[in-house]
Amino acid sequence: MSQNTRGLIVAAVLFGGWLLASRAGAQGTTATVVGTITDSSGGALPGTLVTARNADTGLARSVPAGADGAYRIEFLPIGNYVLEAVLDGFKTAHRSGIVLRVSDTVRVDIALELGALAEMVTVNAAPPLVNTSTAEIGRTIEAAAIAQLPLVDRNVYSLLDLTPGVQSNNNGVAAASTGTSSLVLGYPEQRTLINGGADGGTGSVNYYLDGGINMTGLRNTGNILPNPDAIQEVKVQTNSYSVEYGRFASGVINVVTKSGTNQYHGSLFDFFRAGQFNARDWGSTLDTPPLDRKQFGGVAGGPLQRDRTFFFSSYSGLRRPPAPSSTTPSCRPRWSASVTSAHRRPSPLIRRPDKPSCATASSASSAPTASTRWPPGSSTPTSQPPTSPGTSGRATCRARSTPTSSW
Repeated sequence: MSQNTRGLIVAAVLFGGWLLASRAGAQGTTATVVGTITDSSGGALPGTLVTARNADTGLARSVPAGADGAYRIEFLPIGNYVLEAVLDGFKTAHRSGIVLRVSDTVRVDIALELGALAEMVTVNAAPPLVNTSTAEIGRTIEAAAIAQLPLVDRNVYSLLDLTPGVQSNNNGVAAASTGTSSLVLGYPEQRTLINGGADGGTGSVNYYLDGGINMTGLRNTGNILPNPDAIQEVKVQTNSYSVEYGRFASGVINVVTKSGTNQYHGSLFDFFRAGQFNARDWGSTLDTPPLDRKQFGGVAGGPLQRDRTFFFSSYSGLRRPPAPSSTTPSCRPRWSASVTSAHRRPSPLIRRPDKPSCATASSASSAPTASTRWPPGSSTPTSQPPTSPGTSGRATCRARSTPTSSW
């Protein structure tokens, strides 16, 4: 095999992998519309041009109906759509009120009426709520629910409990909870159990964000999500989902963020929590633990070029100072830092292990003064006057505990 042929094969393999990855990503963030075009008597109308148009961005895709009148439009970004069916000799059908959600397969059947092409029949009706196109079981949490329902720490994963079949939902920093193990690694992760899934210290659910895998590399648990104002919807699939997702069998959690439209839109948020606002535990006489937590941010989106190019940005900040701590100085750092050998004679500045305090000799004629020098890092001593003229003064500092290590 020549070098040129080998290079062509490698390029073809890489290009095929790129196409498969792009297709899988599109399937994770888009929806599909299927249906049949018929006349008033129920006969199929092949060749009918069916167009799906996004009401927010102007995106349009068209396909002709097949010989049996069936059509299928794939890879439609989620949003509000209008469907049009056009065929010579029939009135133009205009169907609005179609809302596509992530990974949905929506059926919209259209019956055309005889008449001039310039005439239009407009129907404003939502598709049936019962999904008859696929066998998957799950629930979609929409943007309205995300905005209106209370969220603990502004974590959208908290809403997974609304889906039937979710038996355990542990979000934030991994810790012990009902149904999940207590293996703690100290980083934020999401651990979900669905329909009897077992927690063996690793994940059992697939997590996706905008079509890409959103999982930790160490234990295959879920990564954190953007702030709730930036999320369009969350799709939780608990059974019979498509083979395109693969990996774990317990379920799929698919999150899609918002995007820009032909209208400028945005929002700001600021949440503040403090210990003074919290109530004491029942029967407790102690003050509430200190708490100072601030979450703030916002989102903004709009058009750069109408019906063609859009932008959307998001920012979220968290400020939570560390818990207050205190340090009690002791004499141990003073004498341990000076000891270099077990046989070295201790310095007068070093406290002996058998003494309850550390001492230093001062002038033979006076007690220690404020100008007396002490080793670096030592606390201010408590001076005691000399017991009699001519004797050396002594200053002591009380230690919190008496060291027991050997010289």
